[in-house]
Amino acid sequence: MNMQNNNLLESMHWAEALNKLQQEGYKIHCGGEMALDLLGWTHFARYNNDLWTTLFHYQPIQFPFWFNEWRECNPQIKVSIFDFSAICLPEPNINCFEIYNKFVNFYVSKLELAILELIQVQSLRDSYIYEEEREIIENPFFEELSILQVLLQNWVDIKTKRIFLYLAREGGLDWYGKLNLELITLGEGLIIATKEGDYPGGKFDKEYNLMITPLSDYQLLERGFLDENLGLL
Repeated sequence: MNMQNNNLLESMHWAEALNKLQQEGYKIHCGGEMALDLLGWTHFARYNNDLWTTLFHYQPIQFPFWFNEWRECNPQIKVSIFDFSAICLPEPNINCFEIYNKFVNFYVSKLELAILELIQVQSLRDSYIYEEEREIIENPFFEELSILQVLLQNWVDIKTKRIFLYLAREGGLDWYGKLNLELITLGEGLIIATKEGDYPGGKFDKEYNLMITPLSDYQLLERGFLDENLGLL
């Protein structure tokens, strides 16, 4: 690679690199926690103090040479790329939209897709805390049922779907009851979304056959389920 190309790659922002990939026809988008940040949910992004750029593709991709060189030239730019080609079928590109950032346009996940991507990534990272996801699901703008229905029907990973539906049901929101759960495959067998030793040992949910980390004392107190002496109300 000549010096001029090297300088161009070193000065290229991640948004410019993503735009170039999309302009070349690669079906890849910004999703998960970074999409939530761009959509204005920064305080919910789990790593917002050290935020990684999270890119997702739902078809197998062989990245071009220049992109691999760009990543090598810019180790300070933290990029995680997730191959979800076996996670959601068919690919959910219709659930992305174009935004303008850093002088270029590129596609990011809509909120409904971004939260499923975040839960999926947290599951892959063996994370057991889903409070941020819970609060995003409970926000009043999370109401595009047609998008949710199609995504949940086509999402392959049953753990992500069960966690999402559990959190949605626990939120007690009207739109949860409008989902057609009969069309959503949830598999069989117990799903573990907690770890042994977590206080108070995990909560078993019979409907979704799910063991999940309960809210912490602080979160229960904040939500009005505990008194100041941490006694159940």
